[in-house]
Amino acid sequence: MGRGQRGINVDYNLMADSFDVYKEKDVTSWVLGYRNVIKYLVPLSNKRILDYGCGTGKFSRFLRGRGAKVIGVDVAERMIDLAKNHDSKDVQYFTVKSGELDFIESFSLDYAVCNFVLCTLPSEAEIVKVLKEVNRVLRRDGLLVILNVNVEKCTGKEFISLKVDNVNNLTSGQEIGITLKSKKPLRVIDYFWSQEDYADMLAEANFKIYATQEPIATDKDHEWIDEDQCSPLLIIVAKK
Repeated sequence: MGRGQRGINVDYNLMADSFDVYKEKDVTSWVLGYRNVIKYLVPLSNKRILDYGCGTGKFSRFLRGRGAKVIGVDVAERMIDLAKNHDSKDVQYFTVKSGELDFIESFSLDYAVCNFVLCTLPSEAEIVKVLKEVNRVLRRDGLLVILNVNVEKCTGKEFISLKVDNVNNLTSGQEIGITLKSKKPLRVIDYFWSQEDYADMLAEANFKIYATQEPIATDKDHEWIDEDQCSPLLIIVAKK
């Protein structure tokens, strides 16, 4: 496994308002990502679930609407402020430091999700720290679902909601530029970690991979670009 330690500081507080607008119309992630993520979270009703890196809370509210009891956390205070300004009934939101969930009791949650979060972290050490803390708060049979951009398969590809920079010879921890398509396009930096890297980091945090999925668009309801040829997203499901 690589030992990437590169990285730049990205202030997601400054992007929070733009992210809030983008998430409302993120067709690629909603149709191919989130709808597949919840298939692993069965049953949801009355289950306690952690949305780690919840942003402005769109997915937290989606889970709440299906009967889950949701705790949403994010390192960006502005993201949490916006989440609370939306309909936050029955969702608990907290600003946290990376990998610190001291206010949540050990073995108390049924599920956890990390949507487009671990790919924003520039070092394995920080990712493992997050994974270990998520492991601590999950019940003994708890399930973690990770959703990331499938950089390994889609560099240079364009999708309805995003475009990934073309990068050759990917190495662990490498910075990857991604353009999020919105009324005002957003440029973000992710970090490349292979499926093998994630398997090693999950194992270090005492998780076992249960399933992986690379969704491809098959419906005719949307004007797909590359989604029906290349999976833009990677889902990794791990059990405690």
